[in-house]
Amino acid sequence: HNAQQSTERAARMFGAELGSRIESHLKQFIATPSTLVKLNRQFIIREQPQKGDVRELAPILYDQIRQLPYLTFMTVAFADGRYIGSTRTPGEVESHLICNIEGEPLTIAHFAPDEDGKCGEQVSEPESYDPRVRPFMTLSEGRDKPYWYPVYRHSTYNSLGTGVAAPIRDSEGNLIALTSVDIALEHIGNYLKSLPVGEGGLAFVIERDGAMVASSTDAPIYIERGDELDRITINNHPNPLLRAAGSNLEQAQDERQSSVIHEDQRYLFDLRKLTDEHGLELLVGVLLPERTFTGPLIDGARQTLIFTALAVAIGIFAGLMLARRIAAPVERISRRADRIALGELEQQLEKDSPIREVNQLGQSFSRMAGELKRLINNLEARVAERTKALQKANAELEGLSMLDGLTGIANRRRFDEVLEAEWQRSRRDGNPLALVLCDIDHFKEFNDHFGHQKGDEALKAVARTLEASLHRPADLVARYGGEEFALILPNTDLDGAFNVAESARKAVRHRNIKRDDLTDNDRVTISMGVAVVIP
Repeated sequence: HNAQQSTERAARMFGAELGSRIESHLKQFIATPSTLVKLNRQFIIREQPQKGDVRELAPILYDQIRQLPYLTFMTVAFADGRYIGSTRTPGEVESHLICNIEGEPLTIAHFAPDEDGKCGEQVSEPESYDPRVRPFMTLSEGRDKPYWYPVYRHSTYNSLGTGVAAPIRDSEGNLIALTSVDIALEHIGNYLKSLPVGEGGLAFVIERDGAMVASSTDAPIYIERGDELDRITINNHPNPLLRAAGSNLEQAQDERQSSVIHEDQRYLFDLRKLTDEHGLELLVGVLLPERTFTGPLIDGARQTLIFTALAVAIGIFAGLMLARRIAAPVERISRRADRIALGELEQQLEKDSPIREVNQLGQSFSRMAGELKRLINNLEARVAERTKALQKANAELEGLSMLDGLTGIANRRRFDEVLEAEWQRSRRDGNPLALVLCDIDHFKEFNDHFGHQKGDEALKAVARTLEASLHRPADLVARYGGEEFALILPNTDLDGAFNVAESARKAVRHRNIKRDDLTDNDRVTISMGVAVVIP
């Protein structure tokens, strides 16, 4: 009896560990769309691209999706129906751009990105598409904060997806635009299939209403009926074990760990809730067959009981003697099994009994401990590998969020952070802090005359020139907004700041970026203002 309880505790321990690992992985998985959608929302509020050509957003969206292979769509849709985004087929590496084709009714087409990440060659025929009637945008009514939109079928790919959307409104509450980041559910399913749930075990993720999100089985999570889509729920899933778990959901939610009986077999059922601040509500479940843990124990115990019964038949005296020889090693097995259940998986049970069957029982426990250790080590290795990949992707994302998508120098967000840090350092040390603001002269006329592509090339050239004019590691050049740039010069007095500004101004002029739209100037120049303060 004690051995049986120890085995059950070991099974519960492994089930809890597996459920916790899945929960941790999914939390990191869903954190990336939430972070990205908020970053892109801040960028649109600051840069106001809706006032110009929205295709200028293409390089930013393309760079982001290229760094994160499990994202399916990254888009920005505007209230007037304009639409720009980057996308990839689930499971593939290559990504491309999608954009409105002007005209009525609205259509979109796919484009191969050029070397700058902009819309290059059109690679698909236009398709009818109005983002204003798609689920991710219709749900923005009455919302101001980011939200998860329901699972839906991708209009382009034969798969289901969901994602996070963030509305952007003007001062009167009117919708200006909506930024969204989308993931394909098959990525979650592939992760669940990689887990060591044992023969006959499974893992699943469902919505609160029981609709399937993913599972470790090969069964589909939806059925197509012509143009209609029927979501499969846990209660009508083709897998009978999942249906049995579905009938036990209410009790499992209350107790975290419970059991399910299916075809006379008992399964450990670990169920936990997964939520976030944007309305996501999922249930993560793990079902582990009890026989995986108790099978070796039962086989060994059965042989021991048979031998004991035969021994008692020989005589009371022989029975008493055998009882003494059996009880001591069995008690030792029970105590060591308890330590195994508490996580001491290195515990080995030696062959210290002259009775072969008792030794077999001990070896059954040793095999069970070894199998538990192998499963947990395998699980930890896989989770560590995937966690490392997610952390790397999130680090790259953090780096991207600090850079201007067009020029490659620091963006306004990075400027604000560095200025605050240097201000505090200067106030603490009593050193001067210099700020230089730069503006390209008559840049609107340049854009109107030469076009946005030449304007972008000029912005990049000026950014590179300003960056090259700084020589200290602590100095920073950032794109402040539009054609405006800013230089932060820590520990620099007025004379030093003026010298740096004058050197940068001359360097831009000597860059000789030609223009013929002005009567009094034949090249791109900049105007600069210098301020120095000791906080």
